[in-house]
Amino acid sequence: MTTKLIGKTKLILVLILVFLSFFEYLTASELKRNGEFGIAYDRLEGGEGVLITYVKENSSADISGIKTNDIITKINNVKITSKESITDLIKKSKFKAGDKINLEIIRENKVLNTELNFIEKPRESHPDFDIIYDFVEVNNSKLRMIITKPKGNEKYPALFFIPGFNAVSIDYPTASKSKNPYKELLYYYTLNGYVTCRVEKFGMGDSDLPLAEDVDFDSEVLGFKKGLQKLKQFDFVDNDRLFIFGHSMGGVIAPEISENENIKAIAVFGTLGRTWFEYSIENTRNQVTLRSDDYKAIEEYCRYNFNFASKFYIDKLTPKELIEKDSQ
Repeated sequence: MTTKLIGKTKLILVLILVFLSFFEYLTASELKRNGEFGIAYDRLEGGEGVLITYVKENSSADISGIKTNDIITKINNVKITSKESITDLIKKSKFKAGDKINLEIIRENKVLNTELNFIEKPRESHPDFDIIYDFVEVNNSKLRMIITKPKGNEKYPALFFIPGFNAVSIDYPTASKSKNPYKELLYYYTLNGYVTCRVEKFGMGDSDLPLAEDVDFDSEVLGFKKGLQKLKQFDFVDNDRLFIFGHSMGGVIAPEISENENIKAIAVFGTLGRTWFEYSIENTRNQVTLRSDDYKAIEEYCRYNFNFASKFYIDKLTPKELIEKDSQ
């Protein structure tokens, strides 16, 4: 009897260890959702720290007892000296759901220390179709992948979307369609029978670091390529009806990722068909002309910009070398 009991105990322990190992594998393979701080803040006149101007109801800050008019002076013992410093810290720290931070705040002239527990940022949702949060692995980083899918068990045509140049998130849990043309476009296609897919850039949204501005063009292209290849693995995607839509810089990337991928068609909007050097020169002139009618000043600025751009893009000078030459 004792031997049988010991044998059963060992079996239970083995099963527990197997379960824990499998759970650890699943957890490690996931991409955690960003934590939501849930505050708005502004610079503080005449002192260090930032003034909290808004606390979102049921957010991490609200649940942790943070209040409007509190002043944040430290996060994890790092001094907050300005609005820019807290924005930069949050951006680079990539706080995830489940993370904890220590805050030093001033409330009614009293210094308080409190712990803030991050809860998950809301996800996109829609009553008429499914939204799937997945990820792709690129160069030891995980990039968030968001798929919208019609309800049903059929195979659907799919639209792979590539956004423009800016390093911003394309995850829109709170943005209304009327205020976000990307979201409106993707939701329109899904409501009309298409799967859509978008991949966040490095460091944007839930994606791992490095930040997008620190990543080269080839790595960014590879992220979208991996996303397209993973999209094709879903059993609800009709791989004979795959389309790519690229906006702005996305129109440059679209042909790069389509090779050998059996793409039905590529559509682009607001993109370019010349070198970045030529595009930047023309675009700069267009922009400064829109905000000024001082043609002499416009001409002087454009000549300066041409000189700067030619040294950077053609002569391949580093920013440090450009600053040194400019100061001579």
